[in-house]
Amino acid sequence: MALACIVDVAGERLSADEKAFFRATDPWAFILFGRSCVSPDQMRALTDEMREAVGRDALIFIDQEGGRVQRLKPPVWPQFPPCLDLRIEGAHSVIGNRAFSSDPDIVAALGRAAIAGLHAGGVASVIKHVPGHGRALADSHHGLPVLDTGLQGLAHDFAPFAALADAPMAMTAHIVYEALDAENPATLSATVIHDLVRGRFGFDGLLMTDDISMKALTGTSPAKAWAAISAGCDVAMLCNATLEDRLAFVAACPELSGKGLERAQAAEAVARKPAIEIDIEAAWARFGALTGHDRKTALSLGYDPTENR
Repeated sequence: MALACIVDVAGERLSADEKAFFRATDPWAFILFGRSCVSPDQMRALTDEMREAVGRDALIFIDQEGGRVQRLKPPVWPQFPPCLDLRIEGAHSVIGNRAFSSDPDIVAALGRAAIAGLHAGGVASVIKHVPGHGRALADSHHGLPVLDTGLQGLAHDFAPFAALADAPMAMTAHIVYEALDAENPATLSATVIHDLVRGRFGFDGLLMTDDISMKALTGTSPAKAWAAISAGCDVAMLCNATLEDRLAFVAACPELSGKGLERAQAAEAVARKPAIEIDIEAAWARFGALTGHDRKTALSLGYDPTENR
């Protein structure tokens, strides 16, 4: 049975130690960063190795939020922003051009379209960073953002996540929302997860943590993984860690079972097969008609559909 965790890899191909590690521990899924994304052929070989190591067609995630966070880059891959966090004036720039818009209705509409497109192509979507990272005044990679905004103000940030609560997966924010839980960031907060995300939003998909190696969370990787899963996350994720750290981390993660396993299997089903045969040329022609940007421009410079909003 796969463990309730997601781990990354060190480079362009698996080392012998990584192959042995994955074979012995069987993490549920993997995630790729830029160091592992050189070319389509290289990535196909790498992902084949990863799946062979665990002996199944494991999900492989990629940190592809668009804007300033994009691992598959132009000119080979297009650049679009897919986060549901709002672009909020005066907040930290960490979200920035990863966001669709500052308007929650626009974010929800574009997010819905992005999810539909991903699923049609056989790619399972992850909405992030629930319940909303856009208002943060600090970068959670480097410290813990604390928001003292009241619930009425936060409702603005929460709206896109509530609207898209039928997504198959979501990723938590390492942020303290004092109006909900003054002690714990969302990733480690049973109150945020059970009362807000599962309760008020009605989200019943798989809930994963953001990278627990980020400085917003303190403590050891095993302790943070256990705390997140105890709070209600289905799966913990560790990135940019040594092999030794990854070994300690997976040892703290339980096997996927019960509702968490059901949610994982439902997410896997989304990614099994493209729902349609995609005519790439026709799709780009449609894109150009809607946006006024041709394929060459989108692939060479990147394209931000919110640039004029």
